Amino acid sequence: MDSDTNSNPTNSGDEAVVFEVDGEMMTEVVTSDEPFDDMSETASEMNDDDNLEEVFEEEEEDEEDINVIDISTLKFEGHSDSVYCVKIHPTIPGLVATGGGDDKAYIWRYENDTVISSIPLVGHTDSVTNVGFNYDGKFLMTGAYDGVVRVWDAQTGVLQCVLEGPEDVEWCRWHNKGNAIIAGSRDSTVWMWLTSAVSASGEPTKGQCVQVFAGHDGEVSSGTFSYDGKHVCTGGEDGSVRLWAPKTGLCKHVYQDHFGHNGTVTCLASNPLDGDIIISGGIDGKVLLLQLSNKKLLQKFQHCAEVDTEAEAEAGDGMDLDEGDSVKVVSSVECVGFSNLAQYKWCASGGVDKTLKVWDMITGQLRATCRYIHLSMLYTPLYGIYTSLCYIHLSMLYTPLYVIYTSPWYIHLSMLYTPLYVIYTSLWYIHLSMLYTPLY
Repeated sequence: MDSDTNSNPTNSGDEAVVFEVDGEMMTEVVTSDEPFDDMSETASEMNDDDNLEEVFEEEEEDEEDINVIDISTLKFEGHSDSVYCVKIHPTIPGLVATGGGDDKAYIWRYENDTVISSIPLVGHTDSVTNVGFNYDGKFLMTGAYDGVVRVWDAQTGVLQCVLEGPEDVEWCRWHNKGNAIIAGSRDSTVWMWLTSAVSASGEPTKGQCVQVFAGHDGEVSSGTFSYDGKHVCTGGEDGSVRLWAPKTGLCKHVYQDHFGHNGTVTCLASNPLDGDIIISGGIDGKVLLLQLSNKKLLQKFQHCAEVDTEAEAEAGDGMDLDEGDSVKVVSSVECVGFSNLAQYKWCASGGVDKTLKVWDMITGQLRATCRYIHLSMLYTPLYGIYTSLCYIHLSMLYTPLYVIYTSPWYIHLSMLYTPLYVIYTSLWYIHLSMLYTPLY
């Protein structure tokens, strides 16, 4: 499939929608009054501009002017600075944890779309950038730039354990089957601790550092346990993905050069259905599918293509360029993940280019690209798809009951169905001509 063969909608009023899948799929058009600002227009603007920074600043200003519709049903208010991380409790409905730039974390409880309580977690002296519940939901972990990981009782907020050692904490992760934590730092190290509850006297424990993994050249920017818990996987500023033995602390393999990234590894994830496979995304716009046991690169996906532009060197801009020099601009990949359904061998990546892309892990082909869509609320009693003016958020892109397929510049719901209902769309609007069950 070659996405370059697709063209923009001919009607200038068409909705800003971009989707890509196998050409055999059906298509339906969703339109609006706003013209679509595609990547070719953006590239043209960049070519006409003499300064890259001005281009990016103009794009940011345009984004700020967009009137985003708030379709949330609940708002958690308490942080006095940016919120950097959010986690939902794995087993207790209505329990959420957040962390922010005000050096605090919060445990929230809500019921029937109403916040009923909040517990501030204080003690960090710098921004809280990571929160996470352990495998059974008993403990909550918070990691901050102050170099400390704190472990709390997930329901009461009582401090249980304090883990210290690294210069700062860029990220931290729980083991999937036990109370072990790993954390990466900009000092090129990864620390692993065993946590414990409060002592008999009620005082928080210090935790036990069992390994320090060292080998990256520069900041360790991402990491995770393999889903089966047998390996520690890390990505660094040096562009490498490294595989570690948790018990010995030895580096078992390094994916680098052709098998790694050209620049910082921004994200890592382990396949929940196969602990032998991980996925990485990088600042180079690439996504790598890696096998741990055989040390193989299974697939390499190009999420973001390089864009050539010209720039005029200016004093103090940090770029040693002559007027007219060509500069390659690549948008980074910021998040990756796997389908949690065994029948779909798919993985996904999200980038700074404002796209979500779904990949076939077997064939290596791009199945779908989701860009702008304006559907204020497409909802039935059985599922919800929520979107805004700037991006599409498919929180339930698939379930065992239905699959959503998309194609270039259009959205089509070719297989959005269950035995209880069928949704049809038309050129100018969506109609629910057969939205029914025995109850309604």
